[in-house]
Amino acid sequence: MFRTENSCKVLTHFIKNLKFKVNHISTGMSDAKISIQDNARLWLQKGLSDTQIKSEMLQLGIEERNIPEMLKEVVKMRRSRNTTNGLVFILIGAMMCLISCVYTLASATPDTGLMLYGLTSLGIVVVFVGLVKIFG
Repeated sequence: MFRTENSCKVLTHFIKNLKFKVNHISTGMSDAKISIQDNARLWLQKGLSDTQIKSEMLQLGIEERNIPEMLKEVVKMRRSRNTTNGLVFILIGAMMCLISCVYTLASATPDTGLMLYGLTSLGIVVVFVGLVKIFG
């Protein structure tokens, strides 16, 4: 967990330092700076694929030689977000399993089958959803 947070901080710092100039040839405007990090967040929120992100970068006027490095950083951001979401799912599923186990052990009634088997099975499914988000 700490490794993921640390790599996210390093990645964020790296992308913040990446600023590129956009040349407005047709309008004659002065050079403007854009933040790749802000655009990368928007592209990831829209759910764009790598080829679509590459075409967006080309439309912004980013040089072709800089695009592969920036695409690697966008992929790292995507994986970081999936890892975080997956860990949340795993935590929720584990808590569901724990709650069902504690309730079953503490319950005085013999009819706890639904709580034991139902909530535990649901918790296991949620844990596997988290694993798929991380490794899938």
